[in-house]
Amino acid sequence: KAEVKLEENLSKSINHTFIIPNFKEEVEILKETLENLASHSDSKNYIVFLGMEKLEEGAETKAQKLVSEFHDKFKLIWYTIHTLKDSESKGKPSNIDYCARELKSHLI
Repeated sequence: KAEVKLEENLSKSINHTFIIPNFKEEVEILKETLENLASHSDSKNYIVFLGMEKLEEGAETKAQKLVSEFHDKFKLIWYTIHTLKDSESKGKPSNIDYCARELKSHLI
């Protein structure tokens, strides 16, 4: 169901897309970042992806709370949950890479 909404929202013109990586980031820091983005006059043209890490306990719950809280502030806010591969390091770079690849798969 979420995939359909995601595809519909991404098929329209996008002005700005943001990937916000997260690995054990305090939820208040993420909220502050999202509040700053939401304060922009053109935030309704923003696509925001939260790049979460499966190894972080509670990552999906944290992402769902943020999506719920900020869903009406942006054109779209969504998240990915990255599962670490043997060849990757824990942390934000692998989350950004995974999130970008997922986003690309919806745009092309």
